[in-house]
This record gives sequence, C-alpha cells and structure tokens, in this order.
Amino acid sequence: MSHISQEIKILSKKWRESVIENDGQISITTSGENYRLLRNGLHFHTFDLEDTQTACKELINMFVGSEDHYYFIAWAAELVHCFEYFSSEEFNISELFFTCVRASLSRLSHPLAEENSNYINNAEYNGQQLTWKSQLIFCHLSFPLLEAVVKKHCKEYVDYNGNVLKDFTVCSRRYRVNPTNSLESNKISNLKHLLHLLNYVVADSGLKNELKEMKKIIKSTPGNNQDPYHLIHSWRNSSLHGSESIGMSRIILHLVILIAIEDIKNKSDVFMPYVKQKVTKRLDNQLYRFQRSPWEYYPPY
Repeated sequence: MSHISQEIKILSKKWRESVIENDGQISITTSGENYRLLRNGLHFHTFDLEDTQTACKELINMFVGSEDHYYFIAWAAELVHCFEYFSSEEFNISELFFTCVRASLSRLSHPLAEENSNYINNAEYNGQQLTWKSQLIFCHLSFPLLEAVVKKHCKEYVDYNGNVLKDFTVCSRRYRVNPTNSLESNKISNLKHLLHLLNYVVADSGLKNELKEMKKIIKSTPGNNQDPYHLIHSWRNSSLHGSESIGMSRIILHLVILIAIEDIKNKSDVFMPYVKQKVTKRLDNQLYRFQRSPWEYYPPY
C-alpha cells in the first residue's frame, strides 16, 4: 500500500473517531473537519489508481458531504473519460455515467461566488430549478447506471436487456439460455443477482478483493446491517417507488467508480502520465474556470 493510501485510511479513521457518538449518531465538530483529505494536503490529481480506489472506499466512511467528495467525484470522472473506460458502442452508458457525475457535483451557487463576481449565477429560471432538483435526478439515475456497468462486465453471461447468454447460477436461482422448467429463467432483472454474478462468477481476484472491502465498508455505515447487495437491491426498489436518498446514491456511484477503476488499471502506465500532465496544465491556467470544456471534470469548479 502506498504512503498516500495509508494516509487516507488514517485520516478516515480519525474523522470517524472524532464525529461518531456512542449511539452511532454523527456530531460535526471542528476537530473532525481537520481530518479532511484536502485540508491535509492530499490532492486527488496526485493520486495513482490504487490511491483513488482507497479514497473511493474511505470517503463512504466519511459520509458527510465535503469538498473532498466533490473533488473525488471530479477526479474519478476525469480518469474514466481519459482512460476511455466506455467504448464508442457504450455511448448511452457513458452519457448516463457523466450525467450522474454532473448531477452529483451541481450546486445552485458557485463556491467561489463571494470571491469573484464572475461566478454569480445567471442561469435561466428553468435551469435554476433543474439544478435545485439535481440530487433527485442523481438518485434515480444512479441505479440504472450501476445495473448497466455490472452488465458491461458480465457481457459473457448477459446482454444489456438482461437476456441470458451463458448458463449460470446465483443465489440458488438458475439462469439458462434455454430454460427447461419454471425454476429456470432466460432473463435477469434482479440487481442483487447481477451483483452476485459479477462478484462470485465474473470478477478476477483484484476486483473480488475491492468488492469485498467495499461491502465491508457499506455494512459498517450506521444503520446498515444487512447484506450489502441485498441492501442495494432494496434501495433500488425504494427508488422505483419514489424514495430518494443522496447518501445511497453516492454509495452507488462510488461502487460504479470502484468497478471502473479496477478495469482500467492495465492502462495506467499509458494514460496516467497524460492525465496528470493535462490536469496540472489546467490548474496552472488562471482562466480555466471560465473556459471549461464539457469533457473536463477536474477540478469540480
């Protein structure tokens, strides 16, 4: 484990110890905020992919929104875009991912508005109202995104419509290309079963380890004592019936990012120097905040 990853884990632990009461409630304290990553000089654009995965998991533990969360999502989106995680044939899923990113990052007022009058919000009225609802949009798009990304990795077994392409069994349920009885199915729509397919049938050892750690972290968050995949499945059903929770949406997006980062690790030597050089150049440009391209994500503002 790298020094940065070790530091992320230490800060995450100290943050939890400083804000979580004995009854599991969170009490925001000044001392707790001192353990945020950015405040301790940990800048996301200096992270390698291992550090990014560590932050992806530990920031779930530091679940109260902060600048760390905004910068992490922006950095992860930059990597997903530059590493070409989505192929040209997966344009619709790519659009879904980056729409979730923009919705999770959007704010009605710019964080730097008080420092510079150029940041005053002058959006059209409907655009302002849509921004107010960005977290609702994020909540309801995050689950189709997770399902699509899981199917992307399980494409040997299922297509994007849920049709079974190769026989498999998960959670005591038999999925068959050609079912022979009512206990078998040639179509899968259960998100819990898809996650089990990814985790226990498709994933290599690297992804298995990452998912194991992620499940442990999800289960350790206050109020979550169910099997993580069952919990995510229940969240999805609640979302379909109109419930929303920004907390669960962020966990879903972090899970998607964790899966994506593991997949692009084999491209790290080729793409990472290019990404860091490009981002550093952008940060050095004093005008970059006023000249953002749609495909630029980091920094978040």
